[in-house]
Amino acid sequence: MILWRTRFVIFTCASAWLWTPHATATQVEFSRLACAKRNEDPNLNEIVKTVFIDKIKDLAETKVLPKDFWAKTKDLGFAICDNGASYDTRVYYGKGVVFDLQMIIYFLAQSRALMIGRYIGLDNQFTVHKDLVNQFVLQTEALVGDPLDIIKAKAIALGTDEQTYEAWIADPVFQTRVTKLFLLSLYFISLHERCHVALDHETKLAAIKALPEPDQAAERRRLEIEADACAIDIINADEAQTNQSPISFFAVMMTISTQAIIARNLGSLDEQTHPGTKPRLLTAKERVLTFIAAKASPDTAQKFLATINGTAAYFEGLLDTYSSP
Repeated sequence: MILWRTRFVIFTCASAWLWTPHATATQVEFSRLACAKRNEDPNLNEIVKTVFIDKIKDLAETKVLPKDFWAKTKDLGFAICDNGASYDTRVYYGKGVVFDLQMIIYFLAQSRALMIGRYIGLDNQFTVHKDLVNQFVLQTEALVGDPLDIIKAKAIALGTDEQTYEAWIADPVFQTRVTKLFLLSLYFISLHERCHVALDHETKLAAIKALPEPDQAAERRRLEIEADACAIDIINADEAQTNQSPISFFAVMMTISTQAIIARNLGSLDEQTHPGTKPRLLTAKERVLTFIAAKASPDTAQKFLATINGTAAYFEGLLDTYSSP
């Protein structure tokens, strides 16, 4: 499997804290357990710390989190692991969460691809992203270099001149939009893994092992969907404090579809425990729409309806193309 490499540039940072290498006994034990090689890049670790620790702590302080959520998950650490492109994000109960380096790079590339497509125009708003996903699934030679080069090449092929493309990339507004989408993808997956802990899924998984083999897969999938719902509800509650932007939903769709496509095509995720089916996408969409209908003004709800449905239809099409049996 081709490993992607790219430089991480922090366009914006939601935390004023500086990340410095440190490890409690639990974290040392955890990283040794979880990582073939631990990534110690300070910029990248600061990004994940901002989302996985600082943001969730802030939600606890503003009482956005469900009851007992912070108490059950506050001691979780995290590790960024270079695990040979496992593309996995996994909770180790009682210890922390692993973020695979290649998964993070892929989220960053997808965030730029989606935003570049929107800048090109409505007719091509998903074309660049779909080309990136297609090359990823096929593991083309273009992946040997920087995946961001794939995005530039496709934009130019669609008629964008190089000067215009470079101006977009340099624009602080563009950078902020890409960074927000990227951070939101990490935000959703961080909450999803924390939700496994908060919902006592470790105990439930132990009970599932006692079931007949045919029933185990369905029950594991149910836990994944339950963790999705928990994470989406927290994101919705957080968004309600600001402008209820649908960009958070884009990140949810990107994350769910990514897990499905990886499980089906690269075999590095277990399809039985990481369900990425259309029902999972539809469940997420309906949960977001229900929340917006209840909390937003009629005009805002109507404006977001078309955007959310159109985005969901695109990602459903990706699953039809790349993750169907």
